[in-house]
Parts: sequence; structure tokens; C-alpha cells
Amino acid sequence: MDDQQLPGMPHPSPLRVTRTDDGRVVAVHAGPFLLTVFDAADLEMRDLVICSLTEGSRFQGKTVAAAFGIQPSQVSRIRSRYREHGARGLVHQMGRPPVLSPAQLRQARTWAGQGLTHAEIGRKLGLSRSRISELIKKQGTLHATDPLFEDTDDDTDDDGTAPGQRAGATGGEGEQDTDRAGTAGQQGGAGGDGGGASWQVARRIETGTVACRYAGAMLVHAFTHRIGAQGLLTAGTGASPRTGAGAGDLGILACTQMSFTLGALTLEQTKHLTAADAGALAGLTSLPSLRTWRQRLGELADRSDPLALQRRLASQMLAIEPAESQVYLADDHLAEYTGHQRVALGRNPRRGKPTKGHDDTYICDLAGRAIAFTTGEPSALCTTLPGALAALTSALPARDKPGQGNRPLIVFDRGAAFGSAFTEVDAAGYDWLTWRRAPLAATTHLPILQAITLRGHPERQVAWTDEQITLKDYGKPVRQLSLFEHGEMAAQAITGRLTACPAELLGWLRGRWAEENMFKYDMVNYGLDMLADYAADEVVNTKLKANPARTAATKAETAAKTALENAEIALAKLLADHTIPAAAKNSVLIPGAQKKIAACKKKLQAAQAERKKHRAKLPANEIDPAATRAVLHINRRCLQLILRLLAANAEHYLARHLNAYLDDDDEYRAITRETIIRGLGGTITYTPKNITVTLDRPGQGRVTRALGLLLAEINTRPPVLPGDGRPITYTLRPSQ
Repeated sequence: MDDQQLPGMPHPSPLRVTRTDDGRVVAVHAGPFLLTVFDAADLEMRDLVICSLTEGSRFQGKTVAAAFGIQPSQVSRIRSRYREHGARGLVHQMGRPPVLSPAQLRQARTWAGQGLTHAEIGRKLGLSRSRISELIKKQGTLHATDPLFEDTDDDTDDDGTAPGQRAGATGGEGEQDTDRAGTAGQQGGAGGDGGGASWQVARRIETGTVACRYAGAMLVHAFTHRIGAQGLLTAGTGASPRTGAGAGDLGILACTQMSFTLGALTLEQTKHLTAADAGALAGLTSLPSLRTWRQRLGELADRSDPLALQRRLASQMLAIEPAESQVYLADDHLAEYTGHQRVALGRNPRRGKPTKGHDDTYICDLAGRAIAFTTGEPSALCTTLPGALAALTSALPARDKPGQGNRPLIVFDRGAAFGSAFTEVDAAGYDWLTWRRAPLAATTHLPILQAITLRGHPERQVAWTDEQITLKDYGKPVRQLSLFEHGEMAAQAITGRLTACPAELLGWLRGRWAEENMFKYDMVNYGLDMLADYAADEVVNTKLKANPARTAATKAETAAKTALENAEIALAKLLADHTIPAAAKNSVLIPGAQKKIAACKKKLQAAQAERKKHRAKLPANEIDPAATRAVLHINRRCLQLILRLLAANAEHYLARHLNAYLDDDDEYRAITRETIIRGLGGTITYTPKNITVTLDRPGQGRVTRALGLLLAEINTRPPVLPGDGRPITYTLRPSQ
């Protein structure tokens, strides 16, 4: 008995497959034991037995194939179908496959319901008019109401009708959806993937009360209304407002922004939201189905104007809340791309190596608000900073624009600490402040020892120098601050602003952590580094690459230098060797060594001349005419970033206004995001003239008090939903 088997278990070999005399029944034996019996015509059962023998036992595919009289490759195909599709994959399709898939059949029936002729439908689907007429006559037509929010998942019944809908039914569905608005909180997730969701079309809520678990997120409309999000999105994307009982493009954009607000970093994650509750935040009975949601959002992004969106967002943010000071922080961030296309590489500090992706450059104020941004192919901050400054300049109000007597300050890290970058920043009308790149320069002044006192911290001694220097590639004087710790230089800050207080300059450098915190928290909570899609265009690669001819010539020059050095060393050793007779040295060896040196010098000169003939870098398409590269689409990413920044800056706006009453500098952001926006339920009452949001009371008394004061502040200027003129009033549920 095999020591790897339990006592009493049949030995796996030999395997025998026998048939009865009439050939109708097949029996499978393993040694003396009968394993199974099945009908010879039942091919599905045969394939299932083959899978059980090969997957769960120790029989090899070759052994099973020989026993059943088939090829080993056929056993392999049977096992592959079983692993991919389970038992359903073993079903043998008899006869011709259907001419249309369930989704195509539904589309054909919908087109027929919209009035398209059978000939037009046939041209769209590649079938004849007679075949389309036959299918439509057999299955009937479908009358679509609003294709934007139609459940397009392929969950049709055997007769081609959608679940819960009879073939040929045309009426009553709209009234049922409207009546379900009050009980929408009991339905499943977005896209109908929550297991039997009863809704088919999401409609605008005209009247009714919704018990919403996400009611706290309705506070976000206080920010989006003040910033003019409806005009911003309409002008930047050409979005149409809501019409009739359905919802237009603004409904899609509002649902997307509210999903980001609730922490769904991708549209796929909206499946985890309660569709009716999340849809109520945008004034709809439910979230749209994922398939049409993605399609319509992509169409809006493809026709959007990225520059107009960026400019309008920045200008309207600065219009409602100007920056506290004319000091702005700039930094870039790489959004990683994990696809297979030849996307440009950029440095990813989180991985410590080059990575494919998008490069986003953000400009924030000292409060940590992301005001302006640019996105494109990966590059260094010194390259992307001028474009970001141009976006900021166009967004600044007239009184704050750079000009004579007004020079805002840009603070950035060592990534742009180059003379050429300083020149471009200065030409744009900005002063600059950054850390100096290594190696640090020696100071010409003696350090000054000074005591500083920070609130809540003990007094400490600081040694520093303040001097003016000149930098290569920059034609103006530069101010340099050097900091010393334990008698050694620790850091150097350089700036183009010559008159500011040194402590103020260092405070602004320290304040650059506001942007680092923006990256840290907004990436996690709002997914700023998520890609919108993986679509890219193949273009001719004109980027400069190392010239292979120059590389080969450089290697030849190096080899010639090495040969010359070796020849000179050999001559020196020859002259120093006292064992060789002088006559032999003078007559033979020394002249030979000198000839070799002369030949090496000649080769070196020829190699140097050859190297100078070739440029160091050439466009990639000149090196290889077939060279291409992939350029990721930026329209969809820009629209996505606008919606994510609207969600993130709305939280920032509400948190700052809440903290005026809460006075908790450590936790006010987390309390606003997790306790109120994402954690507070309530009811939303829709009437023809207004919307009332009644929020549950938070668990902490101090948060309840601060929230009540914030609601009173917001109610002085009631906001409205995008595309909806009804004002929103906020109240707290009375204490019991």
C-alpha cells in the first residue's frame, strides 16, 4: 500500500473505463473499485469525471486520456474550461451560436422602441434586415426612458426581457420609480450589482423624504455652491443641466464628486455605497449604473477644456477665500501608471526608482488648499514649475497679480533649485525661496548666535549667517541663510527676496509641510494619485536619447587613452630597469616604445576627432525610425482631478469654518471628514420649493455645539444643488 494514502483508500492505478455490451453505459474503475457509472451519451458527465480524476486525484492527464480513448490535449482543454468557468464551462453548445449576444439583442430592441428602422438596426449590428425583423417580431421592443441611468448589465431572462419587466411592457415604470424615492435606502449598490436591486432608472427626486445614512455629506454643497461648481463644470465640459424627470450631465458630475466625498476613490468602489442614499445627495433616486456612468463621464471628459477647468477652479477658489498671504507652495507628484504601454518614466520617491505615470505639479497656499495644478508627462519640477506659475497668474485676482510693486513668493524644494529655474520664476514676476542643493557653499561671515522662543517650547540657541552671493546662470544677487548645529553647517536657504526677515523666510520654508500634508491626506482620502483610465496615444518618439555613434566613439577614445597610458608606463618601466643592457635599450627597446607611443597618440587624436563629429544626443526617431512612445490622455485626468479637488477642498472649507467654533487644531480635519461628512446620518426632505436636511446629533457635545453654529452660519446663505434651484436648509435633530 502507498504510504501517502489512508488505509482503505483505493489505489489510483490502474484506471479502466469499460462499456456495457450495448454501449449505452460507461463504467470507470480504479483497480478493483467502481468509481462511477454514467450514460455514454452524457458528454458533460464524462468531462466532469475527467476533471474529478485529474483535479482531485493523483491520476495524470495522459493516463486519463488513454483510459477514455481521447487525446491528452483534449483533457487539457476540458480542465481549462472547468478552471475558468466551473461546471458551466463543461456544457456542450449544440447547434449554431446565437446571432446576437443578450446585450446586443437588448440594444436592438431598444433601438426599435426608439423608432429606428430594421434596416438601420441591421447596418449597426452587421445583420440583414430580415433577420432583425424576425428577432424583433419574436422578442418585442423596449422603450428606454433615460439611457444615462438605465441598468445596462447583461442580466436578461431567457426570453430577452429585463428582470421585473414583461415583454412588450411600455408603461407604469416611471411612476413606480418616483414612488420608490422615499424607500430608496433599502436598495442595493450602484450598477445593480448588489444582488437583485429593484431599481431600473434613477430619476430626479421631486418630493419625498429619504432616510439617508450619508446625510452629513450634504454640507459639501455649501462649498460647491459658493465656488460656483455648476458654472465651472458647465463652462469647462459643456455639461447640460438637468431636464425633465431625469438627470443630465450635471447629475453624473455631482454623483462622481459626492462619491469621492464619501471615500470611494474609484467608480468601482461605489458598489460599496448604498446607491439610494448616495444618489439622494445629488437629488436622485439612486446612483447610475456603472457601465453608463463610466461612458458618459468619459464623453464629458473627452470634450472638456483642461486649461479652462484649471483656471476657473483656481480663480473661483481665490475669489471666495483669498489667500492669507501672497506666499504659495509648489511641488510635484508622480501618479503611477501600471499598464503595458511605453509611457514616459519619472522619478518616484516612494519607490526610489523611475516609474511610468503622470506628473502633477500643485500650487497650494499656506493653509494647504490646492489652488492650481498642471498635469502631463513625467518631468522635473524645474521644467513643470513655469507652467504651474502661468496657471496661478491667470487665476489670481487683479489686485494680487504679479506686477510692479507686487511680487508674490513661491516656495519649493531642491527639485527646482537651478539657476535657469530661478530666472524663469523671476521673469514671471515672482520671488522665490528654496533650499540649496549640495554641496553647501562655505560662508564668508561668522555665524551669529541668537536665542529664539517658540510658544509652548523652551528657549533654544540658533547659529546662522545672512549674506548675499551670486549664482551661476542667474544674473541677480541672491540672499543666503546658513544654519549651524553643533558647530557644523546643517542647511542653506537661498532666496531672491532680499529684504524679508530671516525668521519669516525660515517660517515659510517650514510652512512647506502644508503641501506635504495635502499630498499625504488627500492622496489617501480622495485618491489624487489615482489614474482616470489607461488610454494612451502612440506618437513618434522625438525625445533626445544617447547617440549610439557618439557612445561607440567615446568608448574608442577611452580605449585609445588607456593604450597610450599603458605605452607610457611601459616606457617608464623600461628606462628604470637596470638589468637590461644600455646598448639594447638605446638601439632597440626605447625607439620601439617611442614608436608605439606615437602610434597611440595618433589613434587617440583620430578617436577624439571622430567623437566630435557626432552629437551627444539625437531624437529617438532619428536613431530608430520606428521609435514610438505612449502619451496618456490628460482630459479625463484633469476632469477627475477637478472633481477630487472639489471634494477635498470642500472638506477643507468646512473644517476651517467648523474649527472657528470647535477650537481643536489637532483633530478638526478628521472630525469634519469622518464624524460629520462620512459618519453622520439623517433625513433629506424634498419639496417643490426647498430641500431640508435634518442631521443626527454627533456623539460628543462639543462637536454638536460647533456643528449647530456652523449650520446657522451656512443657513444665512442657503446653497443649492448643482442644476437645481431649490435652496437647502440644514437643521439638527432635536435631542431626546
